[in-house]
Amino acid sequence: MSKPNIILIILDTVRAHNLSCYGYSRITTPYLDSLCSSAHLFKNAFTPGIWTIPSHASLFTGTFPSKHGALNLHRYLNADYTTIAQLLASRNYETALFSNNYFIALEDFGLNRGFQTIEGKQHSKDFFSRILHKGMRLLTRSEDSGAAYTNNSIRRWIRHGRDNKRPFFLFVNYMEAHAPYIHLPHKHISQFLSSGEIERLGAINQDRQKYLTRSITMTDDDFRILRSVYDAQIAHLDQTISNLIGILKANNLFEQSLIIITSDHGDLIGEHGLMHHSYCVYEELIKIPLIVKLPGSHAKGKDYNHLVSLLDIFPTISEVLDIKDDPSHQQLQGESLYSPESRDKREYVFVECEKPKNEFKDTYPDFDFSVYDRHLLAIRSHNYKYIWASDGKNELYDLTQDPDEQDNIIDTKPDIAAQLENHLFTWYNSFEKSSNKTSPEDSIDTEIREQLKGLGYF
Repeated sequence: MSKPNIILIILDTVRAHNLSCYGYSRITTPYLDSLCSSAHLFKNAFTPGIWTIPSHASLFTGTFPSKHGALNLHRYLNADYTTIAQLLASRNYETALFSNNYFIALEDFGLNRGFQTIEGKQHSKDFFSRILHKGMRLLTRSEDSGAAYTNNSIRRWIRHGRDNKRPFFLFVNYMEAHAPYIHLPHKHISQFLSSGEIERLGAINQDRQKYLTRSITMTDDDFRILRSVYDAQIAHLDQTISNLIGILKANNLFEQSLIIITSDHGDLIGEHGLMHHSYCVYEELIKIPLIVKLPGSHAKGKDYNHLVSLLDIFPTISEVLDIKDDPSHQQLQGESLYSPESRDKREYVFVECEKPKNEFKDTYPDFDFSVYDRHLLAIRSHNYKYIWASDGKNELYDLTQDPDEQDNIIDTKPDIAAQLENHLFTWYNSFEKSSNKTSPEDSIDTEIREQLKGLGYF
């Protein structure tokens, strides 16, 4: 049997909670729901990092954020670790990356290492190309953040750009669920919002700094509408994936491919008094979707309930391809999704939220940043989550009784908190941390920096 093609799809900023295949009350993912009948749904999947760079770096290297060092103060993946793209390229795979997320596609951040083809609607460094893309968006009144463009680019690459004699590794990142919600898919917006709510949307604040500094007041109804828009974006992504799978099927590439659909992190839309993805390790941010379609024909899908992590994808691909004893495996901190170590023995998953930059110092210089200026570590079992905070404001939640994490029981169950903290730091002290202290950001294009600021970064 020839080597399978590998398709790894990231639904950027999509939390598991809002997918109907995860039990959400709204039908947001009808295509993924149907795909699960012949694929594997991992119901307890988590990200080890809470935003794009650390989570993608962990995905690509199979290492925790504090080990690979691509963090807030060093927004670059150094060449110390082998990426999955580099491993596959060394095994005669053609590697291609299609992304409309600047952090992933540009070499400025080190995440595209190992990819031979790199494409994205908004990622040309050529000024005139970017102007052309902007003009095209305005003329066509694009309803998404580049997903349609990306699928068309993938179609062209599959038909005319790749080497048909080699297997390929295709990585795709879709940005549609990432705030702010500028491009609105009319079909799905009208499915989830009334005409009156659509009219109100333009007046609802989407600037997270204004909300986090409490410079503006937002109501429960504001967030209800924003969550409905989020649902619409996820429904649009579901249709986008259906279209991509259609491209694979039309080119006889679906059946024998390994297809992995997941997310880099979730999002907060008013929950816990927060917006977007920073400053916490709550379930809305760390629990992500994960669906795997193995190569070959599988008549029946299966749900898995054991705890898994993005760290497990690198070793899973290695296992499916029967890659053994590669030097890169020495760096791995995860296990194959299907290994007994993951399925039967893993009791906990771990999440890191590194100490942040002060994003408010220029826009809100008088804001007291100390409320967010802390390092967080989390350990999560099936039943409990313990959050250690560098400012001493630790938290413990009984997830069976309190899945929304509203009741901090650390004072009433100190023995459980102490036990989990011991396990947490046994893990944290078990590996060497990166010594990176500075970030090579000065070389980033000014326009790209402004685009990233618009997404809530820098």
